[in-house]
Amino acid sequence: MELIYNLNDKLSDLIFMLGQFGIFGAIIMPLLEAVFPSLPIIAIAGINVRNFGLLGYLYTYIGSVLGTLLVFWCIRKLFTKRFLNSKIYKKNKVIHKFIDWMEKSEPAKSFILFCMPFLPTCLLNYACALSKMEIKKFVYLIIFSRIVAIIMYSYLGESILSIVNHPIKGLIACIMLVVVYVISKFVEKIVTKEHENE
Repeated sequence: MELIYNLNDKLSDLIFMLGQFGIFGAIIMPLLEAVFPSLPIIAIAGINVRNFGLLGYLYTYIGSVLGTLLVFWCIRKLFTKRFLNSKIYKKNKVIHKFIDWMEKSEPAKSFILFCMPFLPTCLLNYACALSKMEIKKFVYLIIFSRIVAIIMYSYLGESILSIVNHPIKGLIACIMLVVVYVISKFVEKIVTKEHENE
């Protein structure tokens, strides 16, 4: 928790220092998270909402969508042919099946997967880029699924950051985190079973 508060202070100071250009910082942070998935998107979304109100949600959404599309485009243009011809892909049936599943899955299933905050969306993104999924389909998928995901990230992040002043709100956020985590794991099991049956 202390790490999140320290991150909040540092990023808030950075946004303040940037002044009118702070908006670009608010968009670049979630964009970088899409490129470097180890960055905490929940904390970034919460910080943006704390500093910019409802506009913080919009900035997080724009950055996340742009970052995801950028990663998708780079992988498809630079690595797809090389990866599909590699020994790793040809010998690993799990990777092969997962990429095929993402390519052939119904839009509703893919949408639900991308909405789940505890599923590794970066891996879903990589699989879509390596598959033959139409770019148009992927763009629609990300534009709409990120709306749901960023609302959850923003609410949870802002609630966790305000837990000291609003403990009930923070408690609700923690309960939501657990519930969403359980749902994510349930969805992951369903997808894994479908995967194994194919």
